[in-house]
Amino acid sequence: MQITPTGYSPLPIDYAKKKPDLSGEGGFGEALANAVREVSRQQGQADQMAVDLALGKDVDVHDAVLAMEEAEISFQYALQVRNKLIEAYQEVMRMQV
Repeated sequence: MQITPTGYSPLPIDYAKKKPDLSGEGGFGEALANAVREVSRQQGQADQMAVDLALGKDVDVHDAVLAMEEAEISFQYALQVRNKLIEAYQEVMRMQV
């Protein structure tokens, strides 16, 4: 009778597949850049809807106000993320080695 230890996996583990991706693709920087692009896109869309509304084009007031509020909330969220990142950076810099 064979006794196997707890947590033993009968399948071999391929450690080569578990290595982190160090190529820089799909990392934190790219996610941050995508988030900034999305906030910028929402701001531009809200600005365009406000201009169209002011020019009397066929724009629903409700949609224009909703786009402006979404852009404002996205901007506030991005600002808070930036503040937390700066705070974390400053905390790391205060650490003694």
